[in-house]
Amino acid sequence: RLNHLPQHQREHRSPLLFKIKTKSFMQRGADLEYLSAFPAEKELLYPPLTFLQPTGWSMEHSVGGVKFTVIEVEPFAG
Repeated sequence: RLNHLPQHQREHRSPLLFKIKTKSFMQRGADLEYLSAFPAEKELLYPPLTFLQPTGWSMEHSVGGVKFTVIEVEPFAG
């Protein structure tokens, strides 16, 4: 999917993508992909006070001349 970045991400100066890492189904959130304005993207809904803790893994990537950063995060309920 990385080679199909939507137009709104290509126009941003510093695109940022989250790679969400989960250890169990309880961390995955509700899938809202069917409601997305951008069908190629996955969208999740988390309960209030959920935060995304960076794992320390990140990667710089380039697609079609557009550079962006991927950061791995893990959701935690607050």
